[in-house]
Amino acid sequence: MVKNSENEKTKYYVETAGRSYGYFLKIDKVLYEGETPFQKLAVFSNKLFGNVLRLDNVFQTSEGDEFFFHETIAQRPVCAHPNPKKVLVIGGGDGGSAEEALKSNCVEKVVMIELDEQVVVQSKKYLPKIHMGAFDNPKLELKFEDGLKFIENTNEQFDVIVVDMTDPIGPSVLLYTQEFYKRIAQVLGPNGILSLHTESPFITPESFNIIQKTLRSVFRYVSVAFVHVPAYGATFSFSACSNGVNVQEIAPELIEKRIKERNVRNLQFYNGEVHRGMHAMPNYVKDILKKPAKILTKADSTFPQDMMEYTDKRHPYIEL
Repeated sequence: MVKNSENEKTKYYVETAGRSYGYFLKIDKVLYEGETPFQKLAVFSNKLFGNVLRLDNVFQTSEGDEFFFHETIAQRPVCAHPNPKKVLVIGGGDGGSAEEALKSNCVEKVVMIELDEQVVVQSKKYLPKIHMGAFDNPKLELKFEDGLKFIENTNEQFDVIVVDMTDPIGPSVLLYTQEFYKRIAQVLGPNGILSLHTESPFITPESFNIIQKTLRSVFRYVSVAFVHVPAYGATFSFSACSNGVNVQEIAPELIEKRIKERNVRNLQFYNGEVHRGMHAMPNYVKDILKKPAKILTKADSTFPQDMMEYTDKRHPYIEL
């Protein structure tokens, strides 16, 4: 038993990943805790991870490890596109995905659609090492609205669309359906690329398979990358989808060339060699994808039991 003093226990935020696995981060200091119209929101500090954002008892991002997630979900599609000028970010209220997209000098405009304004408000205050001032960049157009409705109603076209959203539970399940991806394909320009995280094949294999089958029912190329994200406690998958660009086939030398030509700086994770390596598919994942799975639609967007267990976050913290 670890104690700060004779009578004071140490608090840890807990995240469960299914009923058989979980992990925790020590709470050095709670910086903010409250409820928005949409979810519970907390920011706390941790010696290893720095300031950490937590939504509905789920670790979302941290100053210490955000680059694994944001460079993969945003840099990979931007660098894979031959000439990205307009980028759309759906979600990503911490600003990390938008900040990565804005690093490329060829990007002229980033539109960010975030449902929960309080996530942006608290991220501006407590997560400056993640957004790095992106919210004040004149190239960023920030809108507080429903991402699904924006996609359904927009007349704009985008070269890259980054869907940086929560796990598929509640209303967000509609952003995992075939209908949504078909509309995304219409909003993408020639050689356009959709990038999103597609869960952990180890923790939620059935849900991973369903998402992959749904994406592949719409897009010609679905390139899956595998990256260990420390704050998520597992290797997660990231899919780059396109009807014109096969992202995983782009040579490391071309990725390096574009990074240099576009003056992309301060990358902590992503480079040409990482681009090639992250697409190596383990045998257990190949076996998962060989299995049949349904296509998610508006009429049937129910996820299997592994996702229901994974998103069942009942324990906010423990004391030791």
